[in-house]
Amino acid sequence: MGARKKQKKISALEEIRVSDTPVKKNLKNSKFKKTIKNKSKIKTFSFNYFKENKQSLLTNFKYLGLGAISILIAIFISYFLFPENVGIFTIILTTLFLMPYIFKHSKYRYLLYGKKTEVEKDGAKLIQFTPTSSKFTINKVYDEHRDLINIYFLFFIGILLAILLFILVFPSNVSSNVFSTVGWNDNLIPTKQFGFEGQDKLSAFKSIATNNLSVIFVCFLFALIFPSAGILIIVWNAVFWGVVFTQYTLTYSALFSIKFPIAFLSIFWSALPHVLIEAISYFLATISGILLAFAIKNHFKNPDRLYLFIRYSLVLLAFAIIYMIAGTIFEIYLFDLLKNLFINL
Repeated sequence: MGARKKQKKISALEEIRVSDTPVKKNLKNSKFKKTIKNKSKIKTFSFNYFKENKQSLLTNFKYLGLGAISILIAIFISYFLFPENVGIFTIILTTLFLMPYIFKHSKYRYLLYGKKTEVEKDGAKLIQFTPTSSKFTINKVYDEHRDLINIYFLFFIGILLAILLFILVFPSNVSSNVFSTVGWNDNLIPTKQFGFEGQDKLSAFKSIATNNLSVIFVCFLFALIFPSAGILIIVWNAVFWGVVFTQYTLTYSALFSIKFPIAFLSIFWSALPHVLIEAISYFLATISGILLAFAIKNHFKNPDRLYLFIRYSLVLLAFAIIYMIAGTIFEIYLFDLLKNLFINL
């Protein structure tokens, strides 16, 4: 009796195992199929995204490359032709290289502003052109200048990345000679306590906001007086940030025995939010000055059209100041939080 019971139990267990096996196989197969489907969906999405946005992606890459190549060519020309003032002439030459693109797109924006409206007909969006218009909506500020802001941004990032590459490739004495007037500090001694911890944040905010506000007005006035060279201050800031980031990170990583990529990404990601927001404020101030310069030149005898541009330029300038304040708040109150988070990872 006992032997029969044991045999029954064993056969029952075998039946369970046998019956479980296809279930397990089915589960594994279903999971495998889901994984394959997910991967194919990702591949299809990425391929379709590139296919649908091929032209815009290539255009973005073109402007990013133009910024990087322009600054590198300017550095090498200035290094051999103007060895006493390499940094200053690098910025001037880079501005001259990029100026035609900014001027062209700024002129295009100026010609279209106040002369087009978007209308929707039968589910399709159309652009309707009118000879004159006094319509103005703040909500369209970004849409009106999205392409131009994008070009400024790509030039800015391209220059910053090229500066990073140059400082990493060439000896420090070469970088010191090239960038001595735009951010390089031969006496730099970094500490782990960099940032605003332990400082009076209100006074720090006032100091940084005052400095950034002066940069905004310099961008505006320079673009108003010299619209063709309005990008000069933006080039200067891109070079300055590239030099400061890279030199500080190199020195920091060597002093505290931290790998450069880890140190750079920690500092870069900590500073990225306020740098980008402040950069946008400089872009808007520059666009404001260029548009007003075009309007004064071409509509001096047309007060209605001139008034439209004066009002619009002031709105853009106000937006620039708002972005500047937001960027300063991020710098004072968010930088230390992100820095501690990334460095302690």
